[in-house]
Amino acid sequence: MSQAEKLLTRLYNDPTAFRENGGPYALLQEHFAGLPLVRLKQLLKIDLPIDIIRAGIWIASELGREACCLVDEAMHLLPLKDRYISYHVLDVVMVCSSRSRHELFVNIVQMLESDDEIVARRSAWLAGRANKQQLQAALNGLKGNIDHKWGLEYLLNSEALSIGEIALKVNDNSRLVQRYAAAVLRRKEVSFQSLAETVAGPINEEVRAIVERG
Repeated sequence: MSQAEKLLTRLYNDPTAFRENGGPYALLQEHFAGLPLVRLKQLLKIDLPIDIIRAGIWIASELGREACCLVDEAMHLLPLKDRYISYHVLDVVMVCSSRSRHELFVNIVQMLESDDEIVARRSAWLAGRANKQQLQAALNGLKGNIDHKWGLEYLLNSEALSIGEIALKVNDNSRLVQRYAAAVLRRKEVSFQSLAETVAGPINEEVRAIVERG
């Protein structure tokens, strides 16, 4: 039995122990040594134990553009609403929508509405780093949503916006608008100190976290 097969056997026998003991990293190295992607794709099935899926999606997120043949399987995992899985799915989608399949970026934008603040922050950080093709594709796909339309247009036109214009939205009644405003600030590389000097009143912690850390 090859080392890769031994690792896969360990993963299926005890997924939690496998993850806790560095198994995913070892399996990633086996891929670089020749383990076919089809074997990794088998780890991204939504009905598998959660720790098997977590191991698989972490490996996919480390593959860069090589993971683009797995992106559809990755996106199908979002309904699990598992923070760890969603976070890494977003990273896979970001890479795989940057040069082609720009329409996939809408999945990142939609996660700005997530009730999980960690996932929403990651979405905002990625939105702040998106290229114009990704943003335009998302705008085309979400024309019916006023808040998304506003946010995506702000991101597309961020170079022309002043900090003051964006700051007006930081404490908006809509959480989605707040997150978009934070994404624009990240895109413009505005420091939290500069934002604090512009905004009248306190700034919520989520916006601060996105602006400072992503």
